[in-house]
Amino acid sequence: MREDVLELKDFENNTRYRDYFRKEVIPKYYYGPFHVLLNIFLLLGVIIFSATQIKLPSILEIITLPLMLIVGNLVVFVIHKYPLHRPIKFFMSPYNIHSKMHHQFFTDKHIVYDSHRDFYILFFPPEVVISFVFIFCPISLFLMSVFISLNVAYFFIMGAAIYFILYEVFHYASHLPIDHPLLKIPFFLYMREHHRIHHDPTLMRDYNFNIVYPLSDWLFKTIYKAPKGDS
Repeated sequence: MREDVLELKDFENNTRYRDYFRKEVIPKYYYGPFHVLLNIFLLLGVIIFSATQIKLPSILEIITLPLMLIVGNLVVFVIHKYPLHRPIKFFMSPYNIHSKMHHQFFTDKHIVYDSHRDFYILFFPPEVVISFVFIFCPISLFLMSVFISLNVAYFFIMGAAIYFILYEVFHYASHLPIDHPLLKIPFFLYMREHHRIHHDPTLMRDYNFNIVYPLSDWLFKTIYKAPKGDS
């Protein structure tokens, strides 16, 4: 993915930036549905493979799975709040892609994607998912099987993959039109608004970093509360 870092002020509005991005950044060969299916296929593969490898788990080993839903929430919070929204040496690529591309393409006033080609800047790049599956998972599997147990290792990577998919689903839902059937579900609607507020350029560095559910935002008091009288 190119790391164009044009400032939004260089454009009259968000629509002009979107036109520029679609023409100059998204590759001509890009096909959004393939991108999404590839991500899902890889992540589901990790989940199914892990589930089939678990043998006679103990209660303590099983607890690893729900624990990962908490750990995943905290990890996403830390990554989102810091390297993705604060320029850090050696981590400028994620910062540029997220803060200077994703947050220019989607603002709080223009949060909805227009076509499947916009998936290019909505979903995780395939190389991130591929790295997770073929680098993070094998390393985690090896280390945890050596120092804890093989069952815990499989529960760990399965939980991580589940949270990864949940992130993609809720992030997608957060960029749907407000009248979409999925947003009839109150929690999806709540998290969409939570994320829409995060896309306000004046708030994005400080508030609403969680995507799936706002546990860490609640714990670290980063849920945005509008001032009284503010619409």
